[in-house]
Amino acid sequence: MKRKTKVNARSLANLQPAKPGEIKNPLGINRKNPISDRHAHRAEELLSASPVGEKLRVKMELPTTATWADAYTFRAAVDAASGDVSALREITDRVEGTSSRRLEISTPAGRHLRISVKYDRTTPRPLSEDER
Repeated sequence: MKRKTKVNARSLANLQPAKPGEIKNPLGINRKNPISDRHAHRAEELLSASPVGEKLRVKMELPTTATWADAYTFRAAVDAASGDVSALREITDRVEGTSSRRLEISTPAGRHLRISVKYDRTTPRPLSEDER
């Protein structure tokens, strides 16, 4: 059962229709990712650009051109090689993608199973001359 909610008059007053020709958020996706954006920016910075990063670079024996991303991946590789299963799983998932789950289907002896796969087109195909 759908619950009825009251619409606040002030909320309606804040709504502004799009101007002719204007498209507001055409994909309907919020593109603001402040934390992820900061992580991506930091990953590309040179370790030698900060005292903490330089200390880490020297300790890990990385080249002077090493970035934070190089330090992350190096550490994950060392952990995985040392037997850390979660580090190994993370590397494998990043390189090969997450493994698909296997589905086992069985039928009683002598019985056949027919599987039909139907692919759904996400984008419409162009109409042929006969269909127009």
